[in-house]
Amino acid sequence: MLVDEDKLTKDVKEVKAVDAGDILVEEGVITQAQLDIVVAQHRRLLAQGERSSIDDLIVSNGFAGRPQVAQALVSLDEQQVGGSAASTGSKS
Repeated sequence: MLVDEDKLTKDVKEVKAVDAGDILVEEGVITQAQLDIVVAQHRRLLAQGERSSIDDLIVSNGFAGRPQVAQALVSLDEQQVGGSAASTGSKS
């Protein structure tokens, strides 16, 4: 079975952006309703063949500033690295 690497890459980026959106919700920067709006917009744009990113939509809708979104992405990366390090340490 062949894997569509472009689609897989897009799916991974969407998941990461949604996870960053979840961090923004957890931190009270945006609401769950705002994240839901952005995710729906993102899917609608993709269905129309337009490129968009969830983080850009959060900013363009005025739900959060670029620095807040960037910090959420950094936090997400730190959580993923920390989680990997923790699980790697427990296997040793």
